[in-house]
Amino acid sequence: MSSYVQNLYKSTTDDEKSDERFLKKMEDKYSINTLHGIKSNFKTLKMMCVFKETTFDRVVEEFTELKKTESESKYLEVISKFLQDFIEFNLSSRPCPRCFIKNNNRFRSKKCSQCDDTKTVKGVEASAIGIYLTHMKKPLRYYGLLSGVSNEDRRTKIYFIRRRNINCTH
Repeated sequence: MSSYVQNLYKSTTDDEKSDERFLKKMEDKYSINTLHGIKSNFKTLKMMCVFKETTFDRVVEEFTELKKTESESKYLEVISKFLQDFIEFNLSSRPCPRCFIKNNNRFRSKKCSQCDDTKTVKGVEASAIGIYLTHMKKPLRYYGLLSGVSNEDRRTKIYFIRRRNINCTH
């Protein structure tokens, strides 16, 4: 095989997944503004995992194992609960992702333009949750956690909160 064909073959058989490869793939595929949203949501997803006392890598491992051992309906139920947790995490006030992730899960000392050094950010508007979920699904698809799960399956299991249903304190 020529080196060109070998590279094509390698790109289709290389199954090692990493955050760096994921971000590189996104850089090649999306505009800078979309890429910013994807990166931001990926950071928020990782931060949510830390608050749930785990890591994103561990979540990927556990969902991969769950997919092998549980029925499709049970897997759909669990992945839907994970997506619901992400929605609720984004709707509530939380630590600033930029400050939190920047220094290995410790708050940094320089002034932050996102939170104005309050170290917290308010929850997003309910109307923005759709785009947040769209960006959040990209790493889940990359790591194979959403393979076999259709958008219609997810829609029936996820509760999209409307602003009027939220007891808002901010």
